[in-house]
Amino acid sequence: MDNKNYMEEEGNIDKENYIEQDNYIGQENYEEQEDYIERARWSPKRTATRIGLALAVMAATVTLFQVVVTLLCKNYSPGIFASDWFGWALVAVSMYGIGLPLFFLLTKNIPSGIKKPVVKLKVHQFIIIFFIAAAAMYITNIFSVLLNFILMLFKGSEIMNPIMDVILDGNMLITFLYTAIGAPIVEELIFRKLMLDKLRRFGDLTAILTTGIAFGLFHMNLSQIFYATALGIIFAYVAIRTNTIRYSIILHIIINTIGATVAPLALINQNLKMLVLLGLWVIASTIVGIIFFIIFVLVKRKVVLEKGIEFVPKKSVFLLNPGSLIFVGICLVSVIMVIIA
Repeated sequence: MDNKNYMEEEGNIDKENYIEQDNYIGQENYEEQEDYIERARWSPKRTATRIGLALAVMAATVTLFQVVVTLLCKNYSPGIFASDWFGWALVAVSMYGIGLPLFFLLTKNIPSGIKKPVVKLKVHQFIIIFFIAAAAMYITNIFSVLLNFILMLFKGSEIMNPIMDVILDGNMLITFLYTAIGAPIVEELIFRKLMLDKLRRFGDLTAILTTGIAFGLFHMNLSQIFYATALGIIFAYVAIRTNTIRYSIILHIIINTIGATVAPLALINQNLKMLVLLGLWVIASTIVGIIFFIIFVLVKRKVVLEKGIEFVPKKSVFLLNPGSLIFVGICLVSVIMVIIA
């Protein structure tokens, strides 16, 4: 069967924007020829390497800044270091003041994909996606818990969860403002706006998986990597299908509010009723999410993934390139340091 006709029949390709492998050079699929030439200069490998390096530099710089400021405050200003706002203030400053601007500057010259009109989600569609995301988070978190438990047996002591430590020891209002408002916005801007836009021209699946895995790794601790990757993939799909990050931000806010504010608050206050309700919520939302996934993803096949407008000879180039390998290395070293701490 002809490859182009097959993809058109399946509805997985934009007929007007598709560029065949053998003759995609010279096709006028961009509004201006200059834009096309600029995109042609950025091959898949060059683009992936630059994005990987940008992620690596961002991760290393943010981590180094946090370590240096922590050591300085711990030694020279113990009062500030011991305050209940220090941890989140440090994270916020490093991400908003360093991470986001740095990633933007390092990737701004990479051409983005073709802009498409915003598609509005209906309320019932948003609810379905939310429950699927919640189920994915709780299920993948089981792997984190089991892996942490196994490593704890070998280590002989508990595996540290740095984020949970900050949440439980910090000011709950500040925790809410950053985890439920600040973090979702800055993370969606980095991964589902800046990064996703640069990769989308190589195909939806490539962009979704690359940004999702990068999002998970960027958390740099074993307790979050698996569920953050799952959520990153779902958020990326929502951003691609709607051509906006407004819905992924809202999903991110709701999920972070439940996981990083409501649940810790119940734990701190030892509120038995709230803990029971949260337990029931986890069970119910997981069951509902699985049912929605079976119906709308497996049975009705509502998931639509468009091919890229530019041919990618080897998909592995998005991981097996110098920039991405450096980024993965930095994240894995951080994970190991957390485990052995």
